[in-house]
Amino acid sequence: MSWNTFSLGLATNFMHIPTPATNVLQFGSLTLHIYGLCILAGMILAVSLSLLRLRKLRAVEENCSLSASDLLDIALITLPCGIVGARVYYVVTVPKHYLEHPLDVFAINQGGLGIMGGLIAGILAAVVVCRVKGLNLNHFAYCCVPTVPLAQAVGRLGNWFNGELYGFETDLPWGLDISRGQYLPTKFYHPTFLYEIIWDVIIFALLLFIFNKRHYNSIVVAPTYLLLYTIGRSVVESFRIDYSEYFLGVRVNMWFSVTLMLLSICWLIALAAKSGRLAQFLGRGGSAQP
Repeated sequence: MSWNTFSLGLATNFMHIPTPATNVLQFGSLTLHIYGLCILAGMILAVSLSLLRLRKLRAVEENCSLSASDLLDIALITLPCGIVGARVYYVVTVPKHYLEHPLDVFAINQGGLGIMGGLIAGILAAVVVCRVKGLNLNHFAYCCVPTVPLAQAVGRLGNWFNGELYGFETDLPWGLDISRGQYLPTKFYHPTFLYEIIWDVIIFALLLFIFNKRHYNSIVVAPTYLLLYTIGRSVVESFRIDYSEYFLGVRVNMWFSVTLMLLSICWLIALAAKSGRLAQFLGRGGSAQP
């Protein structure tokens, strides 16, 4: 059974998810785009939780080189770099519109951020800043990486207000009504933005559970997050029908997601090999059992 014919045979008169009637807040002459507010709220939440985790880390680690001011300095550099990277990724992977309307490249408030580009740019920026300031990457990873998927979940709400990120038609009770756009109000679609929100929250909970105070010195949290996110993103991407460029018949976002998934696996293997745990694991696997 293909995704576009997937159905549980449920009646379509259940309550469905409506698309908000507007994606802006108007205060006199001031217009605030909810998409941007969701991204900002996600960033603030991530930084706040990172500071709380830093306080927890410093309580058990006497030699912690990371301070609250250091973390805020990193955030002030990493977050804008992540936004720029996300925008560049989106523009490059969906180039047709921006070749015809080049000034729209700067209209971030209208939507159009690719999380894969944001992750790459954000990780690189954080590594560079930590190296320049002589900070421990393990400590930074412990404080900040687990908060990233929660920030993503909050940011994804902006896609709902923009009427973006939907999948195949469905008669499931949580089908998305995007009649505000180009489709008929009697049709409903998989709310892929919601699926990703749920997965991001699950990743957040898993990372907090796995990387507790006994694992604070392990940088493995970063590739673990990337692996979990790209697994879920690949599944969600298989539902989506909103506009995307294709390469060899596959959505470009799917190619990038699978590529990052493979890189995260290689990263985990490299860390395991560096720590000697990979050799120990392979040795156990190859030993004869009585």
